[in-house]
Amino acid sequence: MAEPVTYSGYLRLDQLLSAQQPRSSEHDEMLFIVIHQIYELWFKQLLHELGKLQAELESGGTTHAMRTLRRTLTILKIVVAQLDVLETMTPTQFTSFRDWLGTSSGFESAQFRELEAVLGRRDRMMVAQYAQGSAERERISAAMSRPSIRPPEAMTGIETARAICSVCSRMTLANWRAMGVGWSM
Repeated sequence: MAEPVTYSGYLRLDQLLSAQQPRSSEHDEMLFIVIHQIYELWFKQLLHELGKLQAELESGGTTHAMRTLRRTLTILKIVVAQLDVLETMTPTQFTSFRDWLGTSSGFESAQFRELEAVLGRRDRMMVAQYAQGSAERERISAAMSRPSIRPPEAMTGIETARAICSVCSRMTLANWRAMGVGWSM
């Protein structure tokens, strides 16, 4: 007989809550880690939603695409709003542990680069920092080889889908610009 499903077991909370490993003894480093791990979880969900949106638009399912688009935009609002929490950390608090992070940067996020590719960025230099044959490089390259969410390449000939894509690209680009401010390790 299978073990009963518990909240903690289903969400793997033991693994999730032990993933925060500060490198310094500074109090604010924990906030920094948690915020950035949450970003990565939201990026994962955004990629999941945008994959579904792309499939719905390609199949002509514009009603379902609108629902998926609304969800995606709601997630983006949350992602941008997280900056408010991060901005409660002063520059002095950040610099108290910054040296422990070495040369690492939030701009190294492979999922962020994959999102950029899904939304239409086609800069081959995006993959240069990832090792040849690495999973990260493969995902970003695959996203760049597929049609983007933005018209005209994604939905040629489907006017409704173009309208949805146009709204999506304008709103997400604005959100990405806002999110990029201060988002760096």
